[in-house]
Amino acid sequence: MIDHQVRVHPSAARLPREEQLAWKLAVVAAGTQEAGELDPDAAAMAANRIIDNASVAVASLLRRPVAVARAQAQRAVITAVRRTLEAINRDGDSGAVHDDMASFAERERIVRTAEYLAIGS
Repeated sequence: MIDHQVRVHPSAARLPREEQLAWKLAVVAAGTQEAGELDPDAAAMAANRIIDNASVAVASLLRRPVAVARAQAQRAVITAVRRTLEAINRDGDSGAVHDDMASFAERERIVRTAEYLAIGS
């Protein structure tokens, strides 16, 4: 049996394909392990794990808190774009909504990009 250490990497890390969990699961499922022949139980386990993970992810999208948060975010973006375009149409520039706009640095702070990138480093 091969033990694999699994940990989170930031997307900027560009982990080699062969080191990614999905690749390692595919190797097991395809039976191309260095150890030899495909173990039917291991292949079934890998397939079921992938199906389970996908099912949970899809089901979570339909949960009320997730759906509400997604709808609120979409509504906020649409409202902000509408207000910005109205200001540009009316005034010729977006100065009227300037105070409502976030800088890129503010956006990075709000979404906690630095914390995310620090994971695993």
